[in-house]
Amino acid sequence: MPNHVYSIISVEEKYVDKLEEISKVGLCRYYKPIPKELEGSSSPTIIITAAQHKKGARGITKVMQKKYKKEYGYDNWYDWSNRNWGTKWGCYEGEHDDGVYRYTTAWGPVCDEILSMLLKDIPSFHLTWEEEQGYGAEIDYVDGEVSTYID
Repeated sequence: MPNHVYSIISVEEKYVDKLEEISKVGLCRYYKPIPKELEGSSSPTIIITAAQHKKGARGITKVMQKKYKKEYGYDNWYDWSNRNWGTKWGCYEGEHDDGVYRYTTAWGPVCDEILSMLLKDIPSFHLTWEEEQGYGAEIDYVDGEVSTYID
């Protein structure tokens, strides 16, 4: 069971619609959707034969594994998510209300890469996050740059 991280993004009126759009699919999936082939895959990866695959057994063949690693860098949802989102499940339990987006992640906040993508669409916002054990941060972004950081 992970430690949950509770995050809140607040935006100015001019960014409310964009934040609502993002919140409908979740911050992580909005900017970096998980590849369809990796959705529902097993972690650790289970290697099966082509015959087992044809019969619907759970797992992937060595050929599929090689293809996925070449295309996506990983052969399963867990490793891909941790690398691309900084958290295993992305953003879940999301709510949007009048320019405030609340969501939960597992073990840590979303990675800087996702926040950088958000900054291209919404260059100014306030972010707070707190891990359920009590540590966290409060960050103000103004015109694409960190203006205040309190941990």
